[in-house]
Amino acid sequence: MDHFFLLPFLLISFCVVSLTHAADYQHKVGTIGNVLAGDGRHILDGSDGGGSDGGGRLTPKYTVHILNRFPLGGLTFHCKSGDDDLGEQAPEAGQEFNWTFRESIIGTTLFFCSFKFGGRSQTFNVFDGTIRKQCKQCYWLVNGDGFFFSNDNSSYRKLHDWNGFSPHYQYQKNA
Repeated sequence: MDHFFLLPFLLISFCVVSLTHAADYQHKVGTIGNVLAGDGRHILDGSDGGGSDGGGRLTPKYTVHILNRFPLGGLTFHCKSGDDDLGEQAPEAGQEFNWTFRESIIGTTLFFCSFKFGGRSQTFNVFDGTIRKQCKQCYWLVNGDGFFFSNDNSSYRKLHDWNGFSPHYQYQKNA
């Protein structure tokens, strides 16, 4: 009968140790794999960055692309997660900045970016639990009209204005 009460204690202990290990693993992936690829991409997982931990291969890989569609440039942005700071970026007109990473083992990865252009600014999540369900290659096209999202780099929908949230509508990137 004494063993019956021991089982829940062991089960709870195992869960606490597992979650602690998962949080520690997420930090290691962000730290070990934070390298800059030769083509200018940031790689934030151990598998592509030369890290030695294989556990990150258990979670999906995502790439976030920020496409600068201002004709004369001038766009700057700073993207971060809880573990990774990608620094201030200023891609030239028509260029993009992108980074590849693996979802945390507990599914809570979130990246947000703060954008600036002229006197305007906007901050929002470019990757979170909602976006994760829509893409593996996640595209954000940025221009004077706002911020447009796509999961295929061809059909875009507007998600944000420079001054807050706006209704969704279709946007053709060549229009």
